Amino acid sequence: VCDYIRLNMKMAEPLRINYLIMAYDNPEVLNRAIDQLSREPHIIAARFYIHLDKKVNIRSYQDVVPERENVVYLAKRKKVNWMGFSMVEEILELLAESAKCGADYHFLMSDSDYPIKSNQAIRETISGNADDEYISFWNFTDIPAWSHKIEHYYPTNLVSIREYYRNTRKFNRFFWKHYFRLVNKFPKRKYPFDLIPYGGATWWMLTQGCVQYILNFVHSNPRFVKFYRTTHSPEEMFFQTIVLNSDFRTKVHNYHLYEPFYSKPENNGKHIDTAKYTLGYTDWSGVSLRGVKRGLPAFLDDSDFARLCNSECIFARKFNMKD
Repeated sequence: VCDYIRLNMKMAEPLRINYLIMAYDNPEVLNRAIDQLSREPHIIAARFYIHLDKKVNIRSYQDVVPERENVVYLAKRKKVNWMGFSMVEEILELLAESAKCGADYHFLMSDSDYPIKSNQAIRETISGNADDEYISFWNFTDIPAWSHKIEHYYPTNLVSIREYYRNTRKFNRFFWKHYFRLVNKFPKRKYPFDLIPYGGATWWMLTQGCVQYILNFVHSNPRFVKFYRTTHSPEEMFFQTIVLNSDFRTKVHNYHLYEPFYSKPENNGKHIDTAKYTLGYTDWSGVSLRGVKRGLPAFLDDSDFARLCNSECIFARKFNMKD
């Protein structure tokens, strides 16, 4: 009875969610997402903290997404390298600013993400799993293809790896082409911590207690931070490793699914769908329902509408308004 009363008292108050936004390319989508998520403050009290990549003209964003009472642009901006440690630094800046205000949840998203459920449905989903941590994860022993990310020295913060894939800057393309050709000839690094390394998707939603634990851990463990500065895609490992080596690990949403899945030999090297942990919909098929090839992850379009409606997820990515 007491639990029932406490739950109903909690449901009478708005759920406080701070949305931490890594912005760089989609102000129109972001503005629409903010308008949608701000509509019912009695259901969800939403605040938005925006880090805009320093390579982007801030006026191009503020003209579309103006600052207001619940929308804050971080004054301290960084030039962000894809797959570089600057992404971790960007997230830590967002966490530190968001934690000052406090919230029930801190929701990391990009400016290409959009809610696919109403505020009421988002609240009911989260409140039905009170105090869960929504973060995807996998142990490197179960996904051995990820081991290279920490076994080799990757200067991704100094030399952008994006150009290797996007075929733009000649020096960066030249550097990574020869680096990948030679990297397996170098001695492997030994993981220097008494921790189990984990990986997972960049995007997550964590409680205030978990966020404060992460910030305290980072402050107390400079060697850990220094090591991840020279890893590959640290934003997909740094936070998972901290959370999954803490007492918060058993609070991860659907944590109980992990061992049964990887106890089956046929699942070795495979990923559990990250949506089961994060409630975020992403299409990695590379093909639309119309059979048209598209990127990984795909920008969603009207052919995805039925799947989004039938999904149990509360958010989806990626969207744009350019096509």
